[in-house]
Amino acid sequence: MKYYLFVLLFASISFANNLRVADLITYKDLDEPCPGKYSEWYLMSKNESEWGTAQVKIFFLVDKGFLKRAANSGVNPTEWANQLGKNFRYFCEKSPTVSVKTAVKQTINFMK
Repeated sequence: MKYYLFVLLFASISFANNLRVADLITYKDLDEPCPGKYSEWYLMSKNESEWGTAQVKIFFLVDKGFLKRAANSGVNPTEWANQLGKNFRYFCEKSPTVSVKTAVKQTINFMK
């Protein structure tokens, strides 16, 4: 049940016009260097909601169960989303050669 509320929260915040950047992200992007892709996606986003939706898609592509586990954890979704974004940025910028997929996995492991 919590999972569906979490998904509905993201859907109500970010659907409609906020899918533009997320729709451009593919599995192929996961193997690209994270610092460059992070900057590209962030700069393409018109607002924080659009960028948040893009990040959710990135994490979904790497680990489909992560969002469900997070939703069922009982953590405040807004606080969780803010922390996710900060941690993802940290792991992306940690090394110029880290891939998007590796940065996502590091973020997931850190947030467990």
